[in-house]
Amino acid sequence: MNTVKFNITISTIFIILVFLALPEYADAQSNVDLYNQGNDAYRDGNYELAIELYQQALQGGAKHPAIYYNLGNAYFKANRIGPAILNFQRALILSPRDKSIKNNLEYAKLLTFDKIDSIYEQNLLFKIYYRLLSFFNFRELNLIIFIISVLITASLMIFIVSNSYPLRKILLRLLILFGILELLVVGLFVLKSQNPWQSSAAVVMVSKLDITSSPARDSELLFTIHEGLKIAIEETRGEWAKILLEDGRHGWVPNQSIERIREL
Repeated sequence: MNTVKFNITISTIFIILVFLALPEYADAQSNVDLYNQGNDAYRDGNYELAIELYQQALQGGAKHPAIYYNLGNAYFKANRIGPAILNFQRALILSPRDKSIKNNLEYAKLLTFDKIDSIYEQNLLFKIYYRLLSFFNFRELNLIIFIISVLITASLMIFIVSNSYPLRKILLRLLILFGILELLVVGLFVLKSQNPWQSSAAVVMVSKLDITSSPARDSELLFTIHEGLKIAIEETRGEWAKILLEDGRHGWVPNQSIERIREL
């Protein structure tokens, strides 16, 4: 009798958990359906519909590199270079070593008006530094830090309770190694977080954008840039943003003329 009651209780809890998970599952399935419908629309050449469907999937919480990548392709086919580059960049954030994303991004850049020589590519050390920053995304670095922290904790606990001198000697070396690795990865995370090209990069979303010397409409015009150019945001002040170009130039632009690559 008691066994039957126990089984009924477990079954009831299981059913409740399933029903609690159903909305989340339904949302995930809905996003998959939207993504697949977007792919169908893309194959049919209906790029505007594909864009709408991919965006709906993203708004539903499906932040996946494949969706950003396909959205970028749909924008590219619709001759909207700025949004195409923006979404290729977003896909690259989530999948930083994907060659297809990189190739399509570089191809889209060929169609932009501004050809700027990067000061970061002229120096070998700068080039290696930025390649290293771009190799891992923030999520991957967080995961690596977590794994190393678990290994340090486990090694330390075994070191404390162990009476074996050879084992303690090995564990001590592992702790030193893990500690060095932890410092290196945390340092890389901090450098990436503080680097404007990694943490606050944006893309110009208007066909022509005037860069001014101060955050005011009547301030001095410094130079002009165009749609699709990647810039870094150094500072924001009200409706204005101070931006940095890869050749070292900087100035002020209205916030609504650019869009951050990393979504807040």
